[in-house]
Amino acid sequence: MSDSAPIQSPNLAQEQERLRKWREVRRQAAADPNTERLRQADTDRKTRLDRFETDKAERIRTAENRRREESEAIEARRMDKARAHLEALDDIETACAALRSARRKSHRLTAGLMAVSVFLPTLLTAVFYTFMAIPVFQSTSTLAIEGAMPSLRRNPLFNDISTMQSTMAAAFQLRVKMQDHEGPGFEMAIDTTQGLLTITTLATTPTQAYLQNSELVKTANTLAFPARVKVLAGPIPPDRAVARVLPNTLLTFLVSLSIFSIGGIFFQSFRHYARN
Repeated sequence: MSDSAPIQSPNLAQEQERLRKWREVRRQAAADPNTERLRQADTDRKTRLDRFETDKAERIRTAENRRREESEAIEARRMDKARAHLEALDDIETACAALRSARRKSHRLTAGLMAVSVFLPTLLTAVFYTFMAIPVFQSTSTLAIEGAMPSLRRNPLFNDISTMQSTMAAAFQLRVKMQDHEGPGFEMAIDTTQGLLTITTLATTPTQAYLQNSELVKTANTLAFPARVKVLAGPIPPDRAVARVLPNTLLTFLVSLSIFSIGGIFFQSFRHYARN
């Protein structure tokens, strides 16, 4: 074709075909990078997902291993505590057995000491006053002082002595005189509420007790001068001996028990002091 030939313009069909091819090329050119990027993105996503799943599985395995180790450690500590508890129980049982043995020994020792220091004296006292002691008989008489003269009053405002006070003074003076005259072989009790005197004598026979009390009544009547002694209840021969077994046995028991208790308290205090 020569250069001078006229250029023909493309018709509509050719232009549409060219435009279609251009669009196809552009679409292919645009589609290839997107597909590659999508493929790469999908690959990265799968890689990240696989890595996440792998890390998750690894974390789960690590957590399970840690949980298993902790469970084993807890079980080991529990077993150690159980073994220590069993050993402690053995030690406690041994200590309890030793303590029970010491308590039984202490109880036996206490019972033995109490039997020797409390029950033995009580038994000996009861046997002595029941079978060996000489019976004692008691005779009693009751007297009253009459006609006691009051002492001279120096000042009627401050030294007003009544008749009852004079009677009591005479009774006490009479007891002092009789003790000086007869000695301590009798007992005279003074009832300050009624002004009565009670003379009690003890002897090994009823007749001797009666005679001693009668002589004391006569002596009191003589020593009470210028007052008079009125016999309200005269002495009579006793028909039975004085019961001394139960009072003396009870007194011995109480005294022995008190001494034993005080000694036990001092012993426990001394042992505690020596131990500390």
